[in-house]
Amino acid sequence: MLLRGRVPAGDLYPAGERDVHARFVRLASGVRVRVVEAGSTSAPPIVIVPGWGCTAWLYRDPLRGLANAGFRVIVVELKGQGLSDKPTASDEYTLDAMRDNLIAVLNALSLPVTGVIGHSMGAAIAAQAAVIAPDRITGVALVAPVGFAGVAGLSIFRALTPGFAVPALPYVARRFVVRVMLDLVYGDLAEPTERDIEELRAPTQFPAYTCALRHLLHEFTWDSAFPRLAVPHIVIAGEKDHLSPGRDAARYAGDSRTRVIAGAGHVLFSEAPEAVNRELVSFFRSPHRPGYISTQNEQDSSAWRIEA
Repeated sequence: MLLRGRVPAGDLYPAGERDVHARFVRLASGVRVRVVEAGSTSAPPIVIVPGWGCTAWLYRDPLRGLANAGFRVIVVELKGQGLSDKPTASDEYTLDAMRDNLIAVLNALSLPVTGVIGHSMGAAIAAQAAVIAPDRITGVALVAPVGFAGVAGLSIFRALTPGFAVPALPYVARRFVVRVMLDLVYGDLAEPTERDIEELRAPTQFPAYTCALRHLLHEFTWDSAFPRLAVPHIVIAGEKDHLSPGRDAARYAGDSRTRVIAGAGHVLFSEAPEAVNRELVSFFRSPHRPGYISTQNEQDSSAWRIEA
């Protein structure tokens, strides 16, 4: 039974958009996953892995920006997220299970090689996928990465979401709750819009959605050690991000580039789209592509601050 008061699934992004399309792909497991695409199917692919509770709507700017730069861009709403299928078993939402889900999506999309962008929780999933499939991933962009250093207040959220409370969770997802959560993760550069609230709240019309989010809170590994990556990677963080502090960005970088955007919070794609797109285009065009010539700044792995 669908819950009322939410935007119908058919009206969600990218409904009404030109040159941006949504479809479902069925995985070998039988799970259907929604993908939103832009750009030529013959262009080099980049897959975007959203964070916890995020939908394709939050990635509308990189979809168009990277597509205009000559890439095929695919936002993947992994199982449990957005409008994708939502298995109810808790073990479907471990870090390894979500990593395997991403690899299964790459298989279903027939992508032998691709770049990957992971946002928030999606960064941990993307990094782990690059560890087990380095031959298939040309580079990884970790944007506002979460999953490597724990999450402040996680124990509180877990205490507030015991298993017996699952049936009531869809009714707790009121508009003002979504607004408060967004206010907490935005920085100084922008504020959440009414459209942001409606798009992110819409999946709660499916009771299994809040169940999946609850399972991710409890089953996902939020403090895994940062893996040793054999592929090029970049870290992009917001200076005002409380979930993924900009001061921590360098700890994930190793020999990669690190960018900290002044004044930005956790929702970098909405807060500083032009700055983020510039960094992503530069990264996916350069360090792992023929003919690349690095600059002195790009050889320096220390974090540096850029204006949005």
